[in-house]
Amino acid sequence: RPEQLRLELPRADLKCGQVISRDCRGHDLTYRVQINGQTVLVHTDHRCLFGTGDQVGVMPTERAVVVDEADG
Repeated sequence: RPEQLRLELPRADLKCGQVISRDCRGHDLTYRVQINGQTVLVHTDHRCLFGTGDQVGVMPTERAVVVDEADG
């Protein structure tokens, strides 16, 4: 979920990529980050000041819940 991710300065322990776009949505920002050929969306507040072309690390803010369809 894009709102459960945050952007940080790149570090060896994070998945890192490049900001390919930043869209202002009122008080919030939506970033598109290219990581290993895939695009990841990150929703942040207005205080996140990365720009297009910046290298960033992407960190989850919460644990993910994976549901296996075979279990359902």
